[in-house]
Amino acid sequence: MLQLLPQVWLAGFSVLLLALAARFAAPRLRRILRRLRWIALSILILFAWQTPGTLVIPALSAFSPTWDGIRLSLFHLAALAAIGAVVSLLMRALDDADWVCALYALSAPFARVGFPAARLAVRMMLVLESTAGGHGRAQHGWRDWLSGTVAITTHGEWQLEALQAADCVWIAALWAVFAGACVCLA
Repeated sequence: MLQLLPQVWLAGFSVLLLALAARFAAPRLRRILRRLRWIALSILILFAWQTPGTLVIPALSAFSPTWDGIRLSLFHLAALAAIGAVVSLLMRALDDADWVCALYALSAPFARVGFPAARLAVRMMLVLESTAGGHGRAQHGWRDWLSGTVAITTHGEWQLEALQAADCVWIAALWAVFAGACVCLA
């Protein structure tokens, strides 16, 4: 929904979300933003140098970024930062099993049209199991897993909890708000 907001609203929401994440989940926010730095740099370069408009340094002609491109890249960077802030807050509030349950609950309505919600939940569980921050609290990093020097093992049991009636109401309300926002902002 962030992409549909006007730029002024997006800037306000981004600042608010970043402030909340900095207050309540600062270490996670720093880690997430550090991991997003190359995507952010790519966004800046692509939009600033590839968007037509008024040149920042006219003497450089084609090698100069444009003011329109910089403004557009800032819009997308604000959205990316806001998403990082939301993820860091969610990581603080939910443990790994809750992440998997939430993903399954939100994607389950699409199973009726062929979306593999259960397979997605299992894949997410396996990713969380095999990474350093996962349920099993692995002692090795992702580079060790990719190099093949460490065997991937699973720890503990995972169990998806059944949704309560109140959960279904909240999920339906969330989808209704999302659909309404998409319609109104489009």
